[in-house]
Amino acid sequence: ALTVIATGAITQLGALVQAVGTEGAALTVARFETAGAAITLDHNDNVLTQAVSAQNTGVHTIHFVNSTHLVLDDVQTAGDFTLHVDGALTQSANGVSVGGLTDMTAKSIRLGNNPSFSTEEVRFDSDGLAEINFTQGNNAKIVGTNTADSLILRADGVINMKTDASVTVTGDASIKADNLNNENAAITLGTAAAEVFSIG
Repeated sequence: ALTVIATGAITQLGALVQAVGTEGAALTVARFETAGAAITLDHNDNVLTQAVSAQNTGVHTIHFVNSTHLVLDDVQTAGDFTLHVDGALTQSANGVSVGGLTDMTAKSIRLGNNPSFSTEEVRFDSDGLAEINFTQGNNAKIVGTNTADSLILRADGVINMKTDASVTVTGDASIKADNLNNENAAITLGTAAAEVFSIG
């Protein structure tokens, strides 16, 4: 397994390439941890085949680019979390907690289904299914331009979007908000003049 622990920023000059694991073997974890700085592994040719764990302190970003599927495992940041994945983006046994924006681009996305997922804001771009489950009592706030072939969106709290946000789903969509805090409106999408919410 790969472990990188730093007292400052974690960056890269060239691609980070890991060998493909044996089929059927347990998934190991690549761990990146720093205090009070950013984690930026954004080389287009990265091949991260292990599940990725990343933690930093303070309001600092985490950014990953991967040229194949990416599995998240135990991500903790108070800043923004940016992911560009040329494959499926999924989650392993541990939670993802983001204090800022989670910005995801992937062939397909599946987060928060059993292990927890929470973020202050979210933006997604998926060629296939985007399935996102906001847990830990959290709301889902959609920002920016969002696209998916199909969408499954669920939140413990409410689901809404920023005034200038847009969501375009070419296929089907399933949206559910449990509204555990009993707010006035559980789901508010596409209601403002500048908001766009389009399905099918």
